[in-house]
Amino acid sequence: MKHLLLFFLALLSLRLEGSEIHVLGPKSMKGQLTELSNFFEKKNDGCRVSLEFGKSPELAGLIERGAPADLLITTDEKAVESLRSKNLIQSMEKLLADPVVIVGSPSSKLQVTSPQHLVFPELKQVSLFPEDVLLGVHSRAYLKKVNLFDLIAERIHSAKDPKFLMKAVSSGEADWGFVYASDVGAKSGVKVLWNVPETEIQPRLVYVAVSAAGGEKEMARAFLETLRSTIATKLFENAGFRLVMETDR
Repeated sequence: MKHLLLFFLALLSLRLEGSEIHVLGPKSMKGQLTELSNFFEKKNDGCRVSLEFGKSPELAGLIERGAPADLLITTDEKAVESLRSKNLIQSMEKLLADPVVIVGSPSSKLQVTSPQHLVFPELKQVSLFPEDVLLGVHSRAYLKKVNLFDLIAERIHSAKDPKFLMKAVSSGEADWGFVYASDVGAKSGVKVLWNVPETEIQPRLVYVAVSAAGGEKEMARAFLETLRSTIATKLFENAGFRLVMETDR
Protein backbone atom coordinates (compact mmCIF):
# COMPACT_ATOMS: atom_id res chain seq x y z
CA MET A 1 0.00 0.00 0.00
CA LYS A 2 2.84 2.40 0.87
CA HIS A 3 4.56 1.76 -2.50
CA LEU A 4 1.27 2.30 -4.32
CA LEU A 5 0.74 5.65 -2.58
CA LEU A 6 4.27 6.78 -3.46
CA PHE A 7 3.65 5.76 -7.07
CA PHE A 8 0.51 7.88 -7.32
CA LEU A 9 2.19 10.88 -5.66
CA ALA A 10 5.08 10.61 -8.12
CA LEU A 11 2.63 10.32 -11.01
CA LEU A 12 0.77 13.42 -9.84
CA SER A 13 4.06 15.32 -9.56
CA LEU A 14 4.96 14.40 -13.14
CA ARG A 15 1.54 15.48 -14.40
CA LEU A 16 1.82 18.82 -12.62
CA GLU A 17 5.32 19.55 -13.91
CA GLY A 18 5.33 22.37 -16.46
CA SER A 19 1.73 23.37 -15.67
CA GLU A 20 0.34 26.82 -14.95
CA ILE A 21 -2.64 27.52 -12.77
CA HIS A 22 -4.66 30.76 -12.83
CA VAL A 23 -5.96 31.83 -9.41
CA LEU A 24 -8.32 34.78 -8.90
CA GLY A 25 -8.42 36.21 -5.38
CA PRO A 26 -9.42 39.28 -3.34
CA LYS A 27 -6.91 42.11 -2.90
CA SER A 28 -7.24 41.77 0.88
CA MET A 29 -5.60 38.32 0.69
CA LYS A 30 -2.78 39.29 -1.66
CA GLY A 31 -0.02 38.78 0.92
CA GLN A 32 -1.12 35.32 2.02
CA LEU A 33 -1.91 34.04 -1.49
CA THR A 34 1.39 35.33 -2.89
CA GLU A 35 3.36 33.59 -0.14
CA LEU A 36 1.41 30.35 -0.61
CA SER A 37 1.82 30.41 -4.38
CA ASN A 38 5.59 30.77 -3.92
CA PHE A 39 5.55 27.84 -1.50
CA PHE A 40 3.52 25.76 -3.97
CA GLU A 41 5.88 26.52 -6.86
CA LYS A 42 8.94 25.51 -4.82
CA LYS A 43 7.24 22.32 -3.72
CA ASN A 44 6.16 21.47 -7.29
CA ASP A 45 9.15 22.14 -9.51
CA GLY A 46 8.17 23.48 -12.92
CA CYS A 47 4.69 24.61 -11.84
CA ARG A 48 3.65 28.24 -12.02
CA VAL A 49 0.83 30.00 -10.19
CA SER A 50 -0.54 33.07 -11.96
CA LEU A 51 -2.37 35.32 -9.48
CA GLU A 52 -4.88 38.05 -10.29
CA PHE A 53 -6.43 40.19 -7.59
CA GLY A 54 -9.54 42.35 -7.56
CA LYS A 55 -12.93 42.90 -5.95
CA SER A 56 -15.08 39.78 -5.64
CA PRO A 57 -17.81 40.79 -8.15
CA GLU A 58 -15.13 41.78 -10.67
CA LEU A 59 -13.40 38.42 -10.35
CA ALA A 60 -16.64 36.51 -10.92
CA GLY A 61 -17.22 38.69 -13.98
CA LEU A 62 -13.86 37.60 -15.39
CA ILE A 63 -14.98 33.97 -15.29
CA GLU A 64 -18.27 34.85 -16.96
CA ARG A 65 -16.34 36.56 -19.76
CA GLY A 66 -14.17 33.50 -20.28
CA ALA A 67 -10.92 34.79 -18.78
CA PRO A 68 -8.36 32.11 -17.81
CA ALA A 69 -9.22 30.85 -14.34
CA ASP A 70 -8.74 27.57 -12.50
CA LEU A 71 -9.57 28.69 -8.96
CA LEU A 72 -11.71 31.54 -7.64
CA ILE A 73 -11.29 32.69 -4.03
CA THR A 74 -13.99 35.13 -2.97
CA THR A 75 -16.18 36.42 -0.13
CA ASP A 76 -19.13 36.91 -2.50
CA GLU A 77 -21.36 33.86 -2.04
CA LYS A 78 -24.05 35.22 -4.38
CA ALA A 79 -21.53 35.66 -7.18
CA VAL A 80 -20.32 32.06 -6.78
CA GLU A 81 -23.88 30.73 -6.67
CA SER A 82 -24.61 32.69 -9.86
CA LEU A 83 -21.59 31.11 -11.55
CA ARG A 84 -22.72 27.68 -10.39
CA SER A 85 -26.23 28.22 -11.77
CA LYS A 86 -24.61 28.91 -15.15
CA ASN A 87 -22.45 25.76 -14.87
CA LEU A 88 -19.29 27.91 -14.84
CA ILE A 89 -17.82 26.32 -11.71
CA GLN A 90 -17.31 22.65 -11.01
CA SER A 91 -17.28 22.78 -7.22
CA MET A 92 -17.47 25.29 -4.36
CA GLU A 93 -16.64 25.08 -0.68
CA LYS A 94 -16.01 27.25 2.36
CA LEU A 95 -12.35 27.92 3.05
CA LEU A 96 -12.09 30.54 5.80
CA ALA A 97 -14.17 32.41 8.36
CA ASP A 98 -13.49 36.09 9.07
CA PRO A 99 -14.97 37.00 12.49
CA VAL A 100 -16.31 40.43 13.44
CA VAL A 101 -14.39 42.51 15.98
CA ILE A 102 -14.80 45.92 17.59
CA VAL A 103 -11.68 48.07 17.33
CA GLY A 104 -10.44 51.16 19.13
CA SER A 105 -7.40 53.40 19.15
CA PRO A 106 -4.12 51.79 20.32
CA SER A 107 -4.09 54.36 23.13
CA SER A 108 -7.64 53.51 24.24
CA LYS A 109 -7.88 52.70 27.94
CA LEU A 110 -11.18 50.86 27.49
CA GLN A 111 -11.24 47.48 29.22
CA VAL A 112 -14.08 45.66 27.46
CA THR A 113 -15.27 42.41 29.01
CA SER A 114 -18.88 42.87 27.93
CA PRO A 115 -20.60 45.03 25.27
CA GLN A 116 -21.97 47.34 27.96
CA HIS A 117 -18.45 48.66 28.59
CA LEU A 118 -18.52 50.25 25.12
CA VAL A 119 -20.78 53.06 26.33
CA PHE A 120 -19.32 55.57 28.75
CA PRO A 121 -19.85 59.28 29.58
CA GLU A 122 -16.93 60.55 27.46
CA LEU A 123 -18.03 58.63 24.34
CA LYS A 124 -17.66 60.91 21.29
CA GLN A 125 -18.55 58.91 18.20
CA VAL A 126 -19.03 55.33 17.04
CA SER A 127 -17.95 54.39 13.53
CA LEU A 128 -20.30 52.06 11.61
CA PHE A 129 -20.68 51.04 8.00
CA PRO A 130 -23.83 52.36 6.29
CA GLU A 131 -27.00 50.27 6.23
CA ASP A 132 -26.50 49.24 2.59
CA VAL A 133 -23.41 47.26 3.69
CA LEU A 134 -23.98 43.83 5.26
CA LEU A 135 -21.76 44.50 8.29
CA GLY A 136 -23.54 47.83 8.75
CA VAL A 137 -26.84 45.94 9.02
CA HIS A 138 -25.46 43.26 11.31
CA SER A 139 -23.64 45.66 13.65
CA ARG A 140 -26.78 47.76 14.14
CA ALA A 141 -28.84 44.63 14.84
CA TYR A 142 -26.25 43.47 17.38
CA LEU A 143 -26.21 46.85 19.15
CA LYS A 144 -30.01 46.76 19.37
CA LYS A 145 -29.94 43.21 20.73
CA VAL A 146 -27.54 44.19 23.56
CA ASN A 147 -29.60 47.37 24.23
CA LEU A 148 -26.88 49.82 23.19
CA PHE A 149 -28.13 51.22 19.90
CA ASP A 150 -30.43 53.88 21.37
CA LEU A 151 -27.58 55.06 23.59
CA ILE A 152 -25.22 55.69 20.64
CA ALA A 153 -27.70 56.43 17.80
CA GLU A 154 -26.93 60.17 17.76
CA ARG A 155 -23.18 59.56 17.82
CA ILE A 156 -22.88 57.33 14.76
CA HIS A 157 -20.09 58.22 12.36
CA SER A 158 -20.67 56.67 8.91
CA ALA A 159 -17.64 54.92 7.39
CA LYS A 160 -17.64 54.00 3.70
CA ASP A 161 -14.99 51.26 4.00
CA PRO A 162 -12.65 49.60 6.56
CA LYS A 163 -9.75 51.94 5.77
CA PHE A 164 -11.94 55.01 6.37
CA LEU A 165 -13.36 53.51 9.58
CA MET A 166 -9.98 52.60 11.05
CA LYS A 167 -8.58 56.02 10.19
CA ALA A 168 -11.46 57.63 12.13
CA VAL A 169 -10.83 55.32 15.09
CA SER A 170 -7.02 55.60 15.12
CA SER A 171 -7.22 59.41 14.96
CA GLY A 172 -9.62 59.54 17.90
CA GLU A 173 -12.45 60.97 15.81
CA ALA A 174 -14.44 57.85 16.72
CA ASP A 175 -14.03 55.80 19.89
CA TRP A 176 -14.72 52.41 18.34
CA GLY A 177 -16.19 50.64 15.34
CA PHE A 178 -16.99 47.26 13.79
CA VAL A 179 -14.71 45.61 11.21
CA TYR A 180 -13.74 42.10 10.18
CA ALA A 181 -10.74 40.58 11.94
CA SER A 182 -8.76 40.36 8.69
CA ASP A 183 -9.05 44.15 8.30
CA VAL A 184 -6.93 44.62 11.43
CA GLY A 185 -3.29 44.41 10.37
CA ALA A 186 -0.01 45.55 11.87
CA LYS A 187 -0.33 48.89 10.07
CA SER A 188 -4.06 49.45 10.65
CA GLY A 189 -3.46 51.81 13.59
CA VAL A 190 -6.15 50.17 15.73
CA LYS A 191 -6.43 47.42 18.33
CA VAL A 192 -9.16 44.89 19.02
CA LEU A 193 -11.33 45.81 22.00
CA TRP A 194 -13.99 43.09 21.72
CA ASN A 195 -14.37 39.88 19.74
CA VAL A 196 -18.02 39.72 18.80
CA PRO A 197 -19.27 36.16 19.45
CA GLU A 198 -19.87 34.29 16.21
CA THR A 199 -23.28 33.32 17.56
CA GLU A 200 -24.20 37.03 17.57
CA ILE A 201 -22.76 38.12 14.20
CA GLN A 202 -21.80 35.42 11.74
CA PRO A 203 -18.29 35.71 10.32
CA ARG A 204 -17.75 36.66 6.71
CA LEU A 205 -16.96 33.48 4.80
CA VAL A 206 -14.29 33.02 2.15
CA TYR A 207 -15.23 30.55 -0.58
CA VAL A 208 -13.02 28.69 -3.04
CA ALA A 209 -14.43 27.44 -6.34
CA VAL A 210 -12.92 25.29 -9.08
CA SER A 211 -13.69 26.73 -12.50
CA ALA A 212 -15.49 24.39 -14.90
CA ALA A 213 -13.53 25.78 -17.85
CA GLY A 214 -10.14 25.62 -16.16
CA GLY A 215 -7.65 23.40 -17.92
CA GLU A 216 -5.62 22.45 -14.84
CA LYS A 217 -8.10 20.80 -12.51
CA GLU A 218 -5.59 18.42 -10.91
CA MET A 219 -3.25 21.31 -10.22
CA ALA A 220 -6.15 23.42 -8.94
CA ARG A 221 -7.03 20.72 -6.42
CA ALA A 222 -3.38 20.38 -5.43
CA PHE A 223 -3.22 24.14 -4.79
CA LEU A 224 -6.47 23.90 -2.81
CA GLU A 225 -4.77 21.34 -0.56
CA THR A 226 -1.95 23.86 -0.06
CA LEU A 227 -4.58 26.39 1.07
CA ARG A 228 -5.53 23.91 3.80
CA SER A 229 -1.97 23.06 4.81
CA THR A 230 -0.34 23.80 8.16
CA ILE A 231 1.67 26.71 6.74
CA ALA A 232 -1.48 28.21 5.19
CA THR A 233 -3.43 27.85 8.42
CA LYS A 234 -0.73 29.78 10.30
CA LEU A 235 -0.65 32.53 7.66
CA PHE A 236 -4.42 32.89 7.64
CA GLU A 237 -4.72 32.85 11.43
CA ASN A 238 -2.06 35.57 11.70
CA ALA A 239 -4.20 37.63 9.31
CA GLY A 240 -7.32 37.21 11.48
CA PHE A 241 -9.00 34.31 9.67
CA ARG A 242 -9.76 30.84 10.93
CA LEU A 243 -9.81 27.76 8.75
CA VAL A 244 -13.33 26.40 8.30
CA MET A 245 -13.41 22.93 9.78
CA GLU A 246 -15.04 19.97 8.04
CA THR A 247 -18.06 20.10 10.32
CA ASP A 248 -18.65 23.80 9.51
CA ARG A 249 -18.98 23.34 5.74
